Amino acid sequence: YFKGGFNPSKVCIMRDYDRAAPQGTGTIKVGGNYAASLVAGEKAHELGYAAVLYLDPKEKKYLDECGPANFFGIRGNSYITPQSHSILPSITNKSLQQLATDMGLT
Repeated sequence: YFKGGFNPSKVCIMRDYDRAAPQGTGTIKVGGNYAASLVAGEKAHELGYAAVLYLDPKEKKYLDECGPANFFGIRGNSYITPQSHSILPSITNKSLQQLATDMGLT
Protein backbone atom coordinates (compact mmCIF):
# COMPACT_ATOMS: atom_id res chain seq x y z
CA TYR A 1 0.00 0.00 0.00
CA PHE A 2 2.74 2.44 0.90
CA LYS A 3 5.38 3.19 -1.72
CA GLY A 4 7.83 4.35 0.96
CA GLY A 5 8.00 0.87 2.46
CA PHE A 6 8.69 0.59 6.19
CA ASN A 7 9.10 4.33 6.72
CA PRO A 8 6.87 7.07 8.09
CA SER A 9 4.10 7.89 5.64
CA LYS A 10 2.63 11.29 4.99
CA VAL A 11 -1.12 11.11 5.68
CA CYS A 12 -3.88 13.71 5.83
CA ILE A 13 -7.18 14.07 7.64
CA MET A 14 -10.20 14.76 5.43
CA ARG A 15 -13.10 15.71 7.68
CA ASP A 16 -15.70 15.49 4.91
CA TYR A 17 -15.23 11.75 4.35
CA ASP A 18 -15.86 8.64 6.43
CA ARG A 19 -14.32 5.22 5.93
CA ALA A 20 -17.32 3.53 7.54
CA ALA A 21 -20.71 4.63 8.82
CA PRO A 22 -21.34 5.02 12.56
CA GLN A 23 -22.49 1.64 13.91
CA GLY A 24 -21.91 0.24 10.42
CA THR A 25 -19.66 -2.43 8.97
CA GLY A 26 -16.28 -0.83 9.77
CA THR A 27 -15.10 -3.84 11.77
CA ILE A 28 -15.37 -6.27 8.83
CA LYS A 29 -13.88 -6.36 5.35
CA VAL A 30 -16.66 -5.53 2.93
CA GLY A 31 -16.59 -3.79 -0.43
CA GLY A 32 -18.76 -0.92 0.74
CA ASN A 33 -16.12 0.21 3.22
CA TYR A 34 -13.52 0.38 0.46
CA ALA A 35 -15.85 2.06 -2.02
CA ALA A 36 -16.68 4.77 0.51
CA SER A 37 -13.00 5.67 0.84
CA LEU A 38 -12.03 5.79 -2.84
CA VAL A 39 -12.72 9.49 -3.49
CA ALA A 40 -10.95 10.61 -0.31
CA GLY A 41 -7.96 8.40 -1.17
CA GLU A 42 -7.72 9.84 -4.67
CA LYS A 43 -7.85 13.40 -3.33
CA ALA A 44 -5.16 12.60 -0.77
CA HIS A 45 -2.88 11.20 -3.49
CA GLU A 46 -3.48 14.28 -5.66
CA LEU A 47 -2.33 16.42 -2.71
CA GLY A 48 0.82 14.32 -2.26
CA TYR A 49 -0.28 12.16 0.69
CA ALA A 50 0.07 8.40 0.95
CA ALA A 51 -3.31 7.89 2.62
CA VAL A 52 -6.19 9.40 4.55
CA LEU A 53 -6.28 9.19 8.34
CA TYR A 54 -9.98 9.03 9.11
CA LEU A 55 -11.66 10.46 12.17
CA ASP A 56 -14.37 8.62 14.06
CA PRO A 57 -17.55 8.73 11.96
CA LYS A 58 -19.84 9.82 14.79
CA GLU A 59 -18.17 12.86 16.36
CA LYS A 60 -15.26 13.55 13.98
CA LYS A 61 -12.89 14.30 16.84
CA TYR A 62 -11.00 11.04 17.51
CA LEU A 63 -8.47 9.32 15.25
CA ASP A 64 -9.95 6.17 13.73
CA GLU A 65 -7.68 4.50 11.17
CA CYS A 66 -5.94 5.03 7.85
CA GLY A 67 -7.61 3.77 4.72
CA PRO A 68 -5.11 0.92 4.20
CA ALA A 69 -3.90 0.42 7.78
CA ASN A 70 -4.56 0.71 11.49
CA PHE A 71 -3.04 3.73 13.19
CA PHE A 72 -0.64 3.64 16.12
CA GLY A 73 1.89 5.98 17.62
CA ILE A 74 4.30 6.19 20.51
CA ARG A 75 4.34 9.31 22.62
CA GLY A 76 6.71 9.38 25.55
CA ASN A 77 6.20 6.05 27.30
CA SER A 78 2.75 5.37 25.83
CA TYR A 79 1.62 3.20 22.92
CA ILE A 80 -1.35 4.98 21.35
CA THR A 81 -3.96 3.36 19.11
CA PRO A 82 -7.65 4.16 18.61
CA GLN A 83 -10.17 2.28 20.74
CA SER A 84 -12.85 2.61 18.07
CA HIS A 85 -15.79 0.35 17.33
CA SER A 86 -15.61 1.16 13.62
CA ILE A 87 -12.15 -0.12 12.68
CA LEU A 88 -10.90 -3.47 11.49
CA PRO A 89 -9.28 -5.71 14.09
CA SER A 90 -5.58 -6.04 13.36
CA ILE A 91 -3.28 -8.88 14.37
CA THR A 92 -0.34 -6.56 13.67
CA ASN A 93 -1.70 -3.90 16.02
CA LYS A 94 -2.51 -6.50 18.70
CA SER A 95 1.04 -7.86 18.40
CA LEU A 96 2.51 -4.36 18.67
CA GLN A 97 0.34 -3.66 21.72
CA GLN A 98 1.70 -6.81 23.36
CA LEU A 99 5.29 -5.88 22.50
CA ALA A 100 4.71 -2.39 23.90
CA THR A 101 3.36 -3.87 27.14
CA ASP A 102 6.31 -6.27 27.35
CA MET A 103 8.67 -3.29 26.90
CA GLY A 104 6.96 -1.37 29.71
CA LEU A 105 5.01 1.08 27.60
CA THR A 106 1.55 1.99 28.83
